[in-house]
This record gives sequence, C-alpha cells and structure tokens, in this order.
Amino acid sequence: DDVHPPQAPLGRALRRWRVLHRIKQADTAERFGVAQSTVSRWESGVQAVVPAGDLPLAEEFVGASGT
Repeated sequence: DDVHPPQAPLGRALRRWRVLHRIKQADTAERFGVAQSTVSRWESGVQAVVPAGDLPLAEEFVGASGT
C-alpha cells in the first residue's frame, strides 16, 4: 500500500504513546536525536521510523504505547 508503508503502524504507535503521555514532537525528536519534522514524517508513515541501529529505542516506545 503506497499510502501507508510497512512502517506506518510503528509511527502510529509512537504518536499514540506521545499523545497519551503529553509529550511534544520536539521532545520526542530530541530523545531520538532527530529533527521534529522527522518525527512528524514517522508518525504520518512518510518515512521509516528509525535506522536499524536505533530499533531497541523505537521498541521501547511501542511497548510503552500499550500502557
């Protein structure tokens, strides 16, 4: 699906976690070491969430999204 690439569920989970915990995109970006616009692209599914080396940190957010 061209509109929602495979990374989209991870981006949606990141957004859900961020909104539930009232964390701004800018703060999330700082934690990942990226620009706020990158977090926006992750959440919209436009860009893959993280390079493979940062996957454990992404999984931390996804795991936390269920709590």
